Amino acid sequence: MAIIDLKSYLVKFKIKTSFIKELILNLKPICSEIIMNISKESITLINLDPSHICLPHINLDSHDCIQYQVNPQKFENRTSFVIKFEIDNLYTILNSIKIRKQRYDKKKHIKEKGKNESISFIVFEKQINIYNENTTRIIYIQLCEIDLIDITSLQNMKFKNNFTLKIKDFKESIQSTLCINEILEFVNKNNKSIVIKTQNELACYQEILQITDQIITKPFNCTYSLTFLHSIFSHTSIKTCTFHIHNDSPLKIYIPYGINSYYVIFLAPRVEEDNY
Repeated sequence: MAIIDLKSYLVKFKIKTSFIKELILNLKPICSEIIMNISKESITLINLDPSHICLPHINLDSHDCIQYQVNPQKFENRTSFVIKFEIDNLYTILNSIKIRKQRYDKKKHIKEKGKNESISFIVFEKQINIYNENTTRIIYIQLCEIDLIDITSLQNMKFKNNFTLKIKDFKESIQSTLCINEILEFVNKNNKSIVIKTQNELACYQEILQITDQIITKPFNCTYSLTFLHSIFSHTSIKTCTFHIHNDSPLKIYIPYGINSYYVIFLAPRVEEDNY
């Protein structure tokens, strides 16, 4: 294994383990590879799933890190670096970390130090060093000469409708429908609720969910992959998210994290074969 010059790093950042762990666990069921864009202000994680149906986009803002430092020499003549790596190794490392928060022992009358509450990353052009407690792990990566996936057109889309849902309620509904079909239909009932439903030859499921912060300007009846919706929300601990929806358009799901960070997912609508 070649010895790497520690001064040649691109970025160093330290972050709460639970924060980065949740973000990566959200990506694992969707993408096998991650494209990471490193800038002076943030780190972006993005890629399409192999079927090109789902595009997750995570923005990790420097203000949501305990420490964030880019190498000024590396960024002297450029604004960002793009690297690519397989998510499996990072997922395995993060998923193996057991977090124990600081707690007070009533019997001993002392505060017990937390364990694995934060984790440090040093990103180089060919590897990522991960420091956790007294352990160092290395993930080998590839510096890309490709451009970052351009999602400008998706970000600039004007949606006719948006609303906020409680993630806990939506997750429970998804779990109830997985055994019935692979698709989930969204229909606006009124300005205070939506209907989600799915069916097969033997069973039908329908539920009314209450919505808040809604702007409903056009009726909608949209169908999306239930499998992807389940993957998107399976590891999310955030309480609410915002849906941006319109007929025959990708579904945009916005989940806020921390101060300025966010997790945005674009999910293509399901098109029935008889529509061709």
